[in-house]
Amino acid sequence: MTFQRTFAEFLPIFGLGLAASLVKNIGEEFAWRGYLTPRFKAAGLGSFANHMLTGLIWGLWHIPYWLFFLGADIIESYTSLGMTGFITLAIIGIFPTSLILGELRLKTGSVWPAFLAHNITNAISAQLVTEGFVQFKPGTQLIFSPNTDALLMIAFFWAVGLWMLKRQPGQ
Repeated sequence: MTFQRTFAEFLPIFGLGLAASLVKNIGEEFAWRGYLTPRFKAAGLGSFANHMLTGLIWGLWHIPYWLFFLGADIIESYTSLGMTGFITLAIIGIFPTSLILGELRLKTGSVWPAFLAHNITNAISAQLVTEGFVQFKPGTQLIFSPNTDALLMIAFFWAVGLWMLKRQPGQ
C-alpha cells in the first residue's frame, strides 16, 4: 500500500464525502439503530442477536445500492474482487460494523453517536480508496484496504465490537 496524495488534498474531499454520507446515512441509521435496535431489544433479543439481525437486514438492503446505484464500474475501479466478491466481503464486514454501531446506540441511548461514527468511517475509508489516496499492489486490497470489505478491517471491527459487547453491564 502506498499513499499517493497529501493530507491537505484529502481534507476537502473528506468534507465533501462526509456531507454526502450525512445525507445518505440519516435514513439508514434512524431505521437500523434508531428504530430496529430498540424494537429488537424490547422484543427480548439479546444484544448480539439484535446486532446480527440488524446487520443482516442492513446488508441485504445494501445489495441493490451496490448493484444499481454504485454499479460495477465504481466497485471495480477500486477492488479486483469483482462485484460478487465485493458484495460477499462487504456483507461479512457489515456484521461487526452493526455490532459496533448497535452497541454505541444501546450504550448511549441515542442514535447520534452511531450516525456520526457511520459517517466518519464512510467518509474516511471511501475517499481514501475511491479518490486514489492509497494504492494497493494487485491483490493486497483484500487484506489491507481501509474499507470494511478487507480482511484486516473485518477482524479489527470484530475485535472492537466484541470488546464493546463484553463491556456492557449485565452481560
